[in-house]
Amino acid sequence: MTSKISGVIITYNEVNNIEQCILSIKDVVDEIIILDSDSTDGTLEICRKYNVIIVSQAFLGFGKQKQLAASLAKNNWVLSIDADEVLSTTLQTSLKEIDLENTSYSGFFIKRNHVFFKKIFAYGKENNQSILRLFNKEKGNFNDVSVHEKVIVTGTTSILQGTILHNSYSSVNHYFDKLNNYTEIASRELFKQKRKKSLILVFFSTPFIFFKNYIVDLNILNGTEGLLWSIFNTWYRIVKYVKLWEKHKK
Repeated sequence: MTSKISGVIITYNEVNNIEQCILSIKDVVDEIIILDSDSTDGTLEICRKYNVIIVSQAFLGFGKQKQLAASLAKNNWVLSIDADEVLSTTLQTSLKEIDLENTSYSGFFIKRNHVFFKKIFAYGKENNQSILRLFNKEKGNFNDVSVHEKVIVTGTTSILQGTILHNSYSSVNHYFDKLNNYTEIASRELFKQKRKKSLILVFFSTPFIFFKNYIVDLNILNGTEGLLWSIFNTWYRIVKYVKLWEKHKK
């Protein structure tokens, strides 16, 4: 590697994921920064086993939290990875070999594979997405939206060989623990934008949303896990808009 990279991770109660994440990036980055939102489950105890920098910050929303994490990096090149993600060996090799000192690119996209209930999906909208995760912080950063944040850079981009494995949900309990948090953040963002949605329309469109998730997006080919993901993804939409309705009612 001819240019130093800072690895940045935001965390909150990721005791089951963080060690695997750190191990997958520690040999390809110059430093690892953990920006933690008051974890209580032993996440930080695991982090302290490794040579990482730990900073505490109450959660600001995903976009602003990741902006802050990137700003803490001592290097211009930042690799942002979520605590429930792991780099493939091919991606690790790509990061070791890339010449960032002489590149004309401002950032690099990386393909991400969806892992649900410990099964790596081969199909589905969430699978094999290309996301911009390696970027020059002098050329861009994350936007500041509360959820579904993304990196925006000026200049050209390319794509790296290799993938990120996204261990989204490991169990039913894990899914519903996260569901409440993500739907709350999403509904707040919609409320802030003064968006509204008819609950009648939400409920009557639910079978069509499931059909899209399961059939159109090809999750039917992901087996039982694909069926469950389609059901849960449809349920997420319902909960999000019911919470939005509740906020307007208050």
